[in-house]
Amino acid sequence: MPGRSLIAVVLSLCAICFLSLIIGCSHPSSNVQIAGTKTSREPKDEAVTKLAATLEHPLVSPSGKYQLEVLEGYNGVVHFYRFNISKIGENGTDPTVIFCSKDTFRKRDRVFFLWDNEDRDWVYSGDVGTYYWTKTDDETWIKSKDITKNKVEMPENLKILLSRSTSPR
Repeated sequence: MPGRSLIAVVLSLCAICFLSLIIGCSHPSSNVQIAGTKTSREPKDEAVTKLAATLEHPLVSPSGKYQLEVLEGYNGVVHFYRFNISKIGENGTDPTVIFCSKDTFRKRDRVFFLWDNEDRDWVYSGDVGTYYWTKTDDETWIKSKDITKNKVEMPENLKILLSRSTSPR
């Protein structure tokens, strides 16, 4: 009968592991950090969402000329975010999309989309790093990856966001 005791122990351990998994996944600290919609278990941090664009709230550039919009998608493997930049029309009329990012950023990672004081669009991804896009004269936006080499300092808003424990939801 020692085999039956071993089976009982293994089944008991499996049950404990299963219950731990269920309880752990429902705990608020297990939330995935994303930029986008808030979860039902975590309150939205209004101060953070004023600094970064989210799915529900596009962010207008400091000059008031552009709007940063966060979009979500799924490529069959990974759920992701990407962004559009729109030009705001004369007298504040409806924005017109002038740039669609081909870059995507996994939803499961910490992600922020924001402007700096020079109307550069910044994206921080816990997976792939920090990038910014600069407008050229012909209404196109060029991606820059190496902020150290380009001697560009990270915007204060991004420093504030990174000092917090979660992404805006």
